Amino acid sequence: SPSQSRSKALSLYRRIYRAASGFPTSSRQRFVRDRLKVAYEEARDETDSRKIEDCLRLAEIQLETIRVQSKHLTEVFKDEESTRDFNRNFGGSRGERHV
Repeated sequence: SPSQSRSKALSLYRRIYRAASGFPTSSRQRFVRDRLKVAYEEARDETDSRKIEDCLRLAEIQLETIRVQSKHLTEVFKDEESTRDFNRNFGGSRGERHV
């Protein structure tokens, strides 16, 4: 029904918006939220039930993708920080420690 689809769309919107906060950079968070807003506005007045279901399925896939990407990027950033910290402390040209 239209009210169920609207409710599901709003729920997915909120979940995707919140999931964006999992990204380790504010620029990526902003990018996801900006794209979300555009996609929602483009589909807002859709009346074809098949197209609406397609949009909802796509949003569910995108939500899962955001969760996977944010987890991965957070790990990458942690690894980069660890590498930077190691190089700062132990990465001298002759192996001397920089403390």
